[in-house]
Amino acid sequence: MNKKLHLKHRLFNQKLAEPIVNTETGEIVAEEGTVLDRRKLDEIMDVLESNANIEVDELDDSIVNEPV
Repeated sequence: MNKKLHLKHRLFNQKLAEPIVNTETGEIVAEEGTVLDRRKLDEIMDVLESNANIEVDELDDSIVNEPV
């Protein structure tokens, strides 16, 4: 069976390539290079599940100006 693992299980024992920032407060919750052990994952899971490090780019103009 092919089951997708929970985010916490996929990140366990991984090294962060960039810091994890709480987008609401601007606080850095995990530094770049941190290896995620169970204790650190427990600390940051709420932030990860609430859109940490997510950037949304909104386009004003469409690529195709004429209807298709």
